[in-house]
Amino acid sequence: MIGDSGADKAWRSDVIEWLNETPSYKGAQEFSIDESKVDEFLGERAYSGGDIPDDVINEIDERTQSEALQGELFYFEGDQAPLQAQAIEKQIQEKFPNLKTSLKCCDYEDWDAQWRKYYSRLPISDELEVVPEWEKKENLDNEIYIYPGQGFGTGGHETTFLCLKLFMDIPKDKIFNGFALDFGCGSGILGVAAIKKTDMTVDFCDVDTDALDNTLQNLKLNFNDEQLIGHRLIARDRFEAWPKYHLVFANILAPILIAEKKQIIGQLVENGYLILSGLLREQVSEVLEAYEDFECLKKEIKGDWAALLMKVK
Repeated sequence: MIGDSGADKAWRSDVIEWLNETPSYKGAQEFSIDESKVDEFLGERAYSGGDIPDDVINEIDERTQSEALQGELFYFEGDQAPLQAQAIEKQIQEKFPNLKTSLKCCDYEDWDAQWRKYYSRLPISDELEVVPEWEKKENLDNEIYIYPGQGFGTGGHETTFLCLKLFMDIPKDKIFNGFALDFGCGSGILGVAAIKKTDMTVDFCDVDTDALDNTLQNLKLNFNDEQLIGHRLIARDRFEAWPKYHLVFANILAPILIAEKKQIIGQLVENGYLILSGLLREQVSEVLEAYEDFECLKKEIKGDWAALLMKVK
């Protein structure tokens, strides 16, 4: 297992090259720790209303990057697996001493089957269901197909589930032919839902280029090339909103929702819809205060998490 902050995966291409030359190597699975760990870092410096100072954002960024928030599991199988895994770990430690690595030996199991058992169909409503890619039989409009295990969101986390649930509550005639923004898209699941259930053109934006790669993977799983014409993948540092958005998804953390408010709502059309998530129950009031120009149409709660459906007053 390799753990890193997710901020720099320059190591990955070298490691994959070594693994592909290793006979006992069988596959990989990305993972990320629970978002509540991230909120544990951010909650100490929560602000009520207004913009968060740049020095606080920088401190949050440094602290989150100093923790092993993301990583990757590599699987080996066979009599030579322990020795070959140890050799790979030694290569990693020599070339990338800052990475955290660990080895674990266990009895033989079909790791792919073990991994898949944690992912199953996830009903959102009577008209929408999230489906792992291996259960795809035909491409249906009421199903979103996702490659799980990428660490970028599969619908199983409360925040993503709540966003999808609120999206299904929007009258589709109000947004059907418009533009949508999936801000902090991760796996792209929210934007995929917008394309599946409406005729919207979607911009997918994320700070993580690996997330954009996973979004593209999921887009190709759900749509053919012709259906993808007009939709855009945009790195956060290159994001410039050019259309007026009829719908904006922002499933990120509460301090970032506040800090990025201008970008999130800057190009929203009059009477456009906004879905905010990634916030804990106790953070709802400060987010509502920050977005005081918006009417909260609906609030959904699941576990410790909340999501808001909003509209310009």
